[in-house]
Amino acid sequence: MKINSGLAYFLTIRYIRNVRKATKEGTKYYIEQHNLIPKPLGTTDLYVSELGFGSYRVNLTAIEHKDALIKSLKSGVNLIDTSPNYSDGDAERLIGNTLHELSESTKFGRENVVLVSKVGYVQGKTLTHALELKKNGRLYDDFVEIDQNLSHCIHPDFINEQLEDSLDRLQTSCIDVFLLHNPEYFKLLSKREKKSRKQTDKEYYERIKKAFMFLEEAVKDGRIQYYGISSNTFPVSKDDFMHTSLEKCITIANEISETNHFKVVQFPLNLIETGAVTDINQSNKQSTLDVAKNNCLGVLINRPFNALNKQSVFRLVELDIEENLSSLEVEDAIEEFKLIEVQLKEIVEEYLKSIDVSNDKIVFDLAQLVHSIWMSQPDVFYWKELLELFLIPRVEHQLSLFSFDNSHDRVQSMIERYLLTLNQTAKQINAYFTQQHTEQTDSIKRHINDNIDAWKDAFGLSHKSIRALRTTEGISSILVGMRKPEYVDDILKELNQKIRTNRIEDWQKMAEFQFVYD
Repeated sequence: MKINSGLAYFLTIRYIRNVRKATKEGTKYYIEQHNLIPKPLGTTDLYVSELGFGSYRVNLTAIEHKDALIKSLKSGVNLIDTSPNYSDGDAERLIGNTLHELSESTKFGRENVVLVSKVGYVQGKTLTHALELKKNGRLYDDFVEIDQNLSHCIHPDFINEQLEDSLDRLQTSCIDVFLLHNPEYFKLLSKREKKSRKQTDKEYYERIKKAFMFLEEAVKDGRIQYYGISSNTFPVSKDDFMHTSLEKCITIANEISETNHFKVVQFPLNLIETGAVTDINQSNKQSTLDVAKNNCLGVLINRPFNALNKQSVFRLVELDIEENLSSLEVEDAIEEFKLIEVQLKEIVEEYLKSIDVSNDKIVFDLAQLVHSIWMSQPDVFYWKELLELFLIPRVEHQLSLFSFDNSHDRVQSMIERYLLTLNQTAKQINAYFTQQHTEQTDSIKRHINDNIDAWKDAFGLSHKSIRALRTTEGISSILVGMRKPEYVDDILKELNQKIRTNRIEDWQKMAEFQFVYD
């Protein structure tokens, strides 16, 4: 009998999506075989490595991302955290492909790895599909439209579709931990619409309860083992409009069933954002981590190196300083670039006039843009992003708008000089912002070395960041975006270091740190 291609694909996926899932014996054995410490994931039956592979910004096309994932797994890292909106589903596809390949070629099995995925974000192809549904009057209920590129939904119908899609991309029949992904977007929209806190909270937790009820059914039908919530607003002040109460979520789960499967939470905690430990935002003078620990929940920590500081992100990593420059030296370089750009404009205009061509689209304006960016004083990482994704493509586009004969040496020479000056100016700006970043990271390290004995022995800021979390009771695994094999090697060195007993005083001392700005 001949099978058509569509049916063949369906049968292949169903075959690959076999009934295997992470198991107690499989997870614990795998970690111990690599001489790492297996940590219980709360009261689930599963064990996880101290570090988990975070797949944000991981995609199918980057070979090093796959190599890093394989290296992590072969080193004993057995927890993978992902989401459908990470690279528009490609992160899940990479994970599914890699796990399938490893299971066929090595002793590694599905029972050894804990798969964590999420649901909530409506972006990319998922958003395109939702807009088609809206056009036809069939949009999901409880749909939250944030802006033209982002919506959010945790309605059971949406969760069901997303769960099926994630299972297919991950090539499995069961996701071990399935999390509602930042459900607080509903509160963000309510805040914009100036709705009352009381009414917003009432509807917010009703939506969460509805989602939990569906997820309990998903456990029964074997598509997930456990569920939970990943929220950036678990640790914020209880007086904050955006606050998500962990205690309330636990109460909701217990109302649904005394034997519920709400077992895992995820939230940020790092050297700058200490609130999950130090801020008392729950009853009985408890922090978010206290409540998670006292209720035996599995705790996954995200953003260990990306801290929100005054509405901007500060990267808790160290960079090599290329050269020390003053702001005046950088400003002189920008002024020189402006002059070169003016000269280029004049020469190009003369050339076009000589061949009787007019092109109003040629507008060399990079110098002014560079100056504007410089005046806004972004951090070095945002500067690099602007340079690579905006400035360089812009100058390439401008130069592509006209062509000239190679015999016009003056034009050729001026363009080369222009590009060389741009390159030199960009390097100087990069060096200056790197220097600024290093001054801040050095101040964090000094604060730790002067005040926190349990963390100071860790080498470098990234290792100190991991050490702080490793010494904190109640944390199951720390999610790290290890997208390069060499980065996996570096960060895993910390797992071989002995740690001291956790003390709340250490985090309280860290919370006293403040950046000093010029």
